[in-house]
Amino acid sequence: MAQDGHPYFTKALDETRSRQRQLLRGIPDWIVERVPLPRGEPTFADDGLVETELRKIADRGIAELEDALPRFAEHVRVEGLVEFLQTRELTEYAEAVNSLANEILERRREAYVGEHSKDEYRALVRTITPLVWADDLAGDYVDSRVKVLRERGT
Repeated sequence: MAQDGHPYFTKALDETRSRQRQLLRGIPDWIVERVPLPRGEPTFADDGLVETELRKIADRGIAELEDALPRFAEHVRVEGLVEFLQTRELTEYAEAVNSLANEILERRREAYVGEHSKDEYRALVRTITPLVWADDLAGDYVDSRVKVLRERGT
């Protein structure tokens, strides 16, 4: 959180955290699971400085993924909708919900993300790894998938 007069814990850092966390959440689970995630929660006397630098490094990876990230995010959003629909009993509303379900399924077909290129994978590692470390340093948020993977020890 921003601290008055602090050289690194600024409103700009808070905004960067928010933007980058949204981008990280927009990367499909199966991709995050393939990236070797950093272990542990590092602490440093200058953790604000280190976090800021890690986020700058991540921004370079984000720039490399400029075309892929919106595709990934749409895939994640649509998969969330599909998962939600699968938890609902829709038979009594079949006619009313049919067009909505069809729209979501069409979006799913359009948003499908298959394999990524080797270059994209390298950029994903250069993005996800410093983002996870930066969030560890921030201490206020851990992506739920990272939390699960760490608990599983993978």
